[in-house]
Amino acid sequence: MTGDELRLARIRLGKMWGWNRAVFASELGRALLNPARDPGEMIRDHESRRGVAIPWPLASSVQLLLNGALPPGGIPVRYYDLTVKRPRAA
Repeated sequence: MTGDELRLARIRLGKMWGWNRAVFASELGRALLNPARDPGEMIRDHESRRGVAIPWPLASSVQLLLNGALPPGGIPVRYYDLTVKRPRAA
């Protein structure tokens, strides 16, 4: 899996999880239990290297999610939707 494929995987995961948008990098990082202060930093770093293969632990975890496995803590909470006060287009 390359950085481009990781970006496409976030879009596909958003559709699989019933969201009208791609999964944010921070949401994917939290779903994969990344303990960093910014859990999406690793995802964004690998996506920026578009044609370079990402490390196999990340690739295999994302592939499991794409195959229908749920993240360890379930589908992550959509914090963006809880903080934005304007109505979202349906």
